[in-house]
Parts: sequence; C-alpha cells; structure tokens
Amino acid sequence: MLDPFKCYGRTKAGGFTPKRLEPNRALWRDSHALFQSSASDNQRPEVFNWLARLEFQRRSGHILMKSAYQFIIAGLAVDERKAARVILWRRERLPLPLAYLTRTELADFLENGLRLAECVKDDLLEAAKQLASRMLPQLPQQQENEKNKQSAHQKKHDELEEKSINNLVNHLGTERHYWARLEIPFKRFLVNLAAELEVLPQAAETSTPHALVTWSQQVKQGALAAFEETALAAGTGARAIKAAAIAERHLERSIEQTLRKFV
Repeated sequence: MLDPFKCYGRTKAGGFTPKRLEPNRALWRDSHALFQSSASDNQRPEVFNWLARLEFQRRSGHILMKSAYQFIIAGLAVDERKAARVILWRRERLPLPLAYLTRTELADFLENGLRLAECVKDDLLEAAKQLASRMLPQLPQQQENEKNKQSAHQKKHDELEEKSINNLVNHLGTERHYWARLEIPFKRFLVNLAAELEVLPQAAETSTPHALVTWSQQVKQGALAAFEETALAAGTGARAIKAAAIAERHLERSIEQTLRKFV
C-alpha cells in the first residue's frame, strides 16, 4: 500500500518507488511532478488527489474553502552504501494553488517555466566554462611523431583540461548562485500563473501567460547576476576582466535564443 503523503516514480518492473531527494537539487525545481496527475512515470501524492476532488466541489459551488494553501516537503537522503548514515535533511515550504491539481494546462505551463530555467542554467554554465578556460593556464602539449600517440595524448590533454575547468566552475559556485536567486521569484510565478488563468481561463489557448513572460525575465536576470558574481570571484585583473566580458556577451546571446523557444 502506497503512503498517501509520498510522491512515487515507476520502476522498470512496473511498480512504484518513493521519489528520492537529490542533495544538489532544490525540491521546487521538480515541483511540477508533484502536481501532474497523468504522467505515466510518476504518481503524485494521494492526498493531492483528495484535494483535487475538493477543488472540483469548490469550483462547482458545493463547498466553501480557500482556493490556495501551502504545503511542506520534507525528507532525507542516506548514503547508498550505509543506509543508516543520513547525509541530508531537507524541508521546503511551497504555495499550493489548488487549480494545479485539476487543470493540466497549468501544470504544463509550470513545467515549461522550469524547463526554461534549466536551459538557461545550461547557458550560464557554458559561459562560466568559457570564463574558466580563459583563466586557467594552458596545459603543455608534447609533440608525438606517431598519429596514434598524438591522438591518445590529445585525448588525455582534453580530459585534464575539462576536469580543471569544471573544478574551477564548481569552486566559483556559479550554479549555486543561480538557483538561490530564483527560489523566491519561482514561488511568485507559481502563484501568479494560477491567479492569471483563474481570471482569464481562455487566455492560455491564444497567448503566452504574462506570468511566464515575467518569470522568463527573472530567470534571465538571475543568470546574469550569477555570472557577475562568478566573474568577481574569478578576479579583477586585466585577464579576468577580458575573459568575463567575452563570456558575458556569449551568455546574453545564448539566453535570448533560449527565451525565444519558450515565450
């Protein structure tokens, strides 16, 4: 029997297993999975199905209740090798407009908004890697006469260079700064999207919701601010400033291209 307060994912054998926390991923980034009722690989908490039935009754005027509440997500992560060793405890509070539980288009717009943020994150990390690659000293390359030796050396050289770049980006905390800046704007997006489609239910069929457009600009601002923090952490010398200017221009172009795919 499934716990009515847990979200489940489908296993390869066809059963369900509780969703697990990811230490480096805030829970709100996957909040759309909690609301979706028809996803074949996901089963939302049964308590949300109960609330959905109440929401249908509220909208029909049969009962009096609020249209939005809040809910708390709590859980822990354990070491896969030592189940008794807890490596993370997390507790997050999110708004819950009940319309998300009964209107699939709302959950779809929310998922698009989260996908947009993930794509912009990829743009940001690519720019941060460009910055890092210009900041790190170039690894020396040896001259080899035989082609296969050249190929093997080049592969090793590229792997070392990529590892050094990724280590520097992680050290600068680019992604951490980005997601930290988006948590509060996301909660507003979650509420405003539901409120907008409650007032104008047909608007979503003909245009992009204003709440999604606003969110896209907040995502852009969050990415640029996170890159600015990264650039400052990288240094204030001439080399760092030049590298940051080049990477920032690339980032701005990439973000604009990404936003055009969603809004």
